[in-house]
Amino acid sequence: MTGLDQLQYLSWLLYLFVFVAVLARTIRRPTPAHLDMTLFFGAVAILIVMSTATAKLHVASPPWVTYLTGAAALSLGYPHAVQIVDDVKKAPVATQGPRIETHPRFPRRVNAGYMQVIDRANIRLRVWERGAGETLSCGTGACAAVVAGIRRGLVDSSVRVATRGGVLTIAWGGDALPVLMTGPAEAVFEGEWSVPER
Repeated sequence: MTGLDQLQYLSWLLYLFVFVAVLARTIRRPTPAHLDMTLFFGAVAILIVMSTATAKLHVASPPWVTYLTGAAALSLGYPHAVQIVDDVKKAPVATQGPRIETHPRFPRRVNAGYMQVIDRANIRLRVWERGAGETLSCGTGACAAVVAGIRRGLVDSSVRVATRGGVLTIAWGGDALPVLMTGPAEAVFEGEWSVPER
């Protein structure tokens, strides 16, 4: 495990600890019908842009030769390859996503994001997550897409990201500033966990 891997792993452990602590405090007391929560996704020191130049990836076997051009590859604790599409509903997520995920350029695999820019404050997004397939929503994928859009001058510093699972607001002020994700938080179950005494 490299030093960068260790830093990313430790940052996600800290993120998980804070998230669980906040969620535990929230669930213990009555919650309003609608609660928005903002999560801190780390400073840009953790978000490393691997390539903002045109990336050409061969993602299909002949005779169906397809190249990705203009894909932004970056990491926000997890690696993402984000490309712009004209219509996210027609994006080849199920067919192209697994090929991008396992492409040799990404030896540890990658999440494949498909972003449709609606205007400077709104995008639509679908994500093929490594090891899971297409998911309804992806927090780091939304952050990666917005950062890629900001770096390319396509969107502003605060963007509404519409996914199939709902809407998130992602804000990033630029280098050395954290990426912030705001979205609805809902209690989805209640339970008790008994820890046996030793």
